[in-house]
Amino acid sequence: MIALFCQRNSYIWPSRSVDLRSWGAPEAVLTARGGLAWDSWRLGSGPPPIETPAGWLGIYHGVKRTAHGPIYRVGLMLLDLQRPQRVLRRS
Repeated sequence: MIALFCQRNSYIWPSRSVDLRSWGAPEAVLTARGGLAWDSWRLGSGPPPIETPAGWLGIYHGVKRTAHGPIYRVGLMLLDLQRPQRVLRRS
């Protein structure tokens, strides 16, 4: 199983566990993109990712700052099954 953690609102880190008690060292995987992207300011992890034949499917939210206030949106990411620190796809 892997879990996704968020740190400092702009990085998402995966960590692995075989027994849900001991966890491996997390590595930064997803970062806020900056610029005009919909997830340019902040990121937050969602529920635990789902293992699929194509990879780990994760749900996250992103925030973009605008003159009228922040806009929150939901996104998907696909992480490699063997190396979840490798992002295969991102919405």
